[in-house]
This record gives sequence, C-alpha cells and structure tokens, in this order.
Amino acid sequence: MGSIEFIGIVDDSFHFQNTSIPNNANRFIGLFDNFNFLNWILFSLPIILIFVAIGVIKHSKYGILNKELRKKEKEYNIKKYNLDTNKKRVIFALKNFFKVFISFYIIAIILMIVHELLHAIIGFIFGGNMKIGIIPGGAVTITDTPMTKIQYLIMLLSPVILIGIIPSIILAIKYPSKTNTSFKTALISWFYMCMFLGMIFSASPDLISTYNVCNIIPNGAIMKQTNEGMIWYMPDEIIKSNL
Repeated sequence: MGSIEFIGIVDDSFHFQNTSIPNNANRFIGLFDNFNFLNWILFSLPIILIFVAIGVIKHSKYGILNKELRKKEKEYNIKKYNLDTNKKRVIFALKNFFKVFISFYIIAIILMIVHELLHAIIGFIFGGNMKIGIIPGGAVTITDTPMTKIQYLIMLLSPVILIGIIPSIILAIKYPSKTNTSFKTALISWFYMCMFLGMIFSASPDLISTYNVCNIIPNGAIMKQTNEGMIWYMPDEIIKSNL
C-alpha cells in the first residue's frame, strides 16, 4: 500500500532511507543531466503554439481580439464607470490589470500544487510511497518506490494532460464560439487559456523526462529513484526468460 507525505523543503541534505540498488542497475541519464532552457522551450513550444493559433483565430472573430467587441466594451465601461477623462481610464485599466495579475498568480500556485498532487496520487495508485516537497521556485514529487516504465510515464504525463492539454482543447474548441459573446466571457476564456498553456510550459521538465525515458529505457525495465540519482534495471524474470 502506498502513501503520500509532505516533507517540507527538499535540499542537498535530503536522502532516501535504506535504498537498495540491484547489481544490474544502470544510471538513467535524465532531465537534469542535459537540461537547459532551450530544451525547456523546445519541448513545450510546439504544443503551446497549436493552442495559441486556435485561440488567436477564434478570438479575432468572437473574442477580445475583435476590434468591434473591444470598442463596445470600452464604450460600456466609459458610460458605466464615468470614465470621462484619460486619467480615469488609465487608473481603471491599471486596477483591472492588477486584479487579473493577482488572480493569475493565485491560480498558478493552486495549479502547481494540484500538479504535484496528481503526480503523487498516480504514484500512490501504483503503490508508491510518494513525497511532496518544496524546492526553489516550485515544488517536486519524489519516491524511491520501484515502478515499471509504463507506470512512471503515466505518473509523469498525468498533470500536463489533465490540467494542461485537455482543458486547453476544451477552451480552444468551445470558448468563445458565438458572435454575441460578451467581452467578459471572452476575457475569462483567454485568461484560462493562458493559464493552462502556462501549465504546459511549466511541465516541460516532465515532457523532457518522458522523451528521455522513451528513448533510453527498454520496455519491461524497472525505474527507481536513489540517492545517487535515477536508475533502471531489468527484472530477474525477464533476464532469465532471455537466456
């Protein structure tokens, strides 16, 4: 039976306890052995560009990029909030900008927590003893429980699929989709689209790891995190069957 545990700050002093390494283990050259910012961009940009293109096309017709809709919204705000001078309009715009920025930041933190929880929950379902910790600039989920290649890949990709790609697809298809869309609805849909695209970008390390796992780890292998890094090895029954 697995478990989920919050372990606080994860730094260089953290070590797994009683981690055994099989004699036939191989070190996995993964994410942080050949990671750089260019890789981060390259593994997330194609996915993001697809949804951005869809969003721009739809919003040009129905949403906030539609000049006619923006003009109507501007006239509505001027009348409703008595924005009869440029100064009032600038202050009004700044207030709304900070509201959106703060909301974006709060939701981003919540989604980051959900992201790590999804890793942990999937690992828990596979019987893993999952540990969630805080690192500079974010959070991390780790475990020293052995997992098959397929289990590890499912655990890696669950967050980016569930709170990144699927919501982006739904929003790109559904909102906005009507000529009578209100500016508020269009703005909210664009806001959440940017948020979910941000989740895809933040999950680039998972995408890079997925590529490395698929490219390096053979089918049937077991993967395991240790104090010396990630390792993989073939189970004894598979080795014997190949003899």
